[in-house]
Amino acid sequence: MIELTEAAADEIRSAMKSNDADGKGLRIRAVPGGCAGMQYGLGFEDEPAAGDETFESQGLRIFIAKAELPLLDGSKVDFVESAMGKGFAIDNPNVTPASGCSSCGTGCG
Repeated sequence: MIELTEAAADEIRSAMKSNDADGKGLRIRAVPGGCAGMQYGLGFEDEPAAGDETFESQGLRIFIAKAELPLLDGSKVDFVESAMGKGFAIDNPNVTPASGCSSCGTGCG
């Protein structure tokens, strides 16, 4: 199951409205890699694809490919604003950050 915070749901609804995507579902993608151990993608789709799992949170439909579900199960999507900027943050209990990452320029090991 995937959970959206109220702030994330509000931002998603706003983006849906400005992108003529009212009534669509939110596709969440996850691919292993990157400094945090996972890279994510968010987008809008009319309907789930064959083999998708569909969830509902905060009144919004969420589509996740079954193959990616083990990577995302139990995650919470939030929308945060700080001095560094604003954007979606995914708290994923299935990821443990690496202690060094060459893709970030910090080196490995």
